[in-house]
Amino acid sequence: LKSVSHLFIRKNMEYIIALDLSLSSTGVSIFNQDGRIQKIITIETDSKSETQFRLKKLGKELSKIKKEFSPIKIIIESGFTRFNISTQMLFRCHGVAQYIFSDIEQIYYYPMTIRKIVCGKGNVDKKTLQNFILNKYKNVKFKNMDESDSFGIGLAYFMDKGILK
Repeated sequence: LKSVSHLFIRKNMEYIIALDLSLSSTGVSIFNQDGRIQKIITIETDSKSETQFRLKKLGKELSKIKKEFSPIKIIIESGFTRFNISTQMLFRCHGVAQYIFSDIEQIYYYPMTIRKIVCGKGNVDKKTLQNFILNKYKNVKFKNMDESDSFGIGLAYFMDKGILK
């Protein structure tokens, strides 16, 4: 009975997923609808594998997350152009995510907008964003910058909508 009620409660939860997409290491933060973090994970791919297999793994893992959490919204950091090849790879990852979550509302934030909303300045670096989050959320732990970036993306959404301050 205990496990049934746990499943019932979880099934009725509404989740919002924040993604920091990357071909090598995608950060994923899963929040409930009031901005409380539920889970933070990294999807890593083998840099020695061919691109199509890395994209397939990303898609497979995102599909598992979609099935487990049935999100109502996906919050994504907008892609940006920096170096030609890495930009092309990044946009392939965006295509995979858009396909997997095509039936779910997707909201994009530019990197500078995320940092401005969360830290008050758009020109701070990733480490400053991570430190800001860790100082504000003492119980949160990150394995890498991708996880803290995904958390920051989700946090920006909740702050932008006035759900969190």
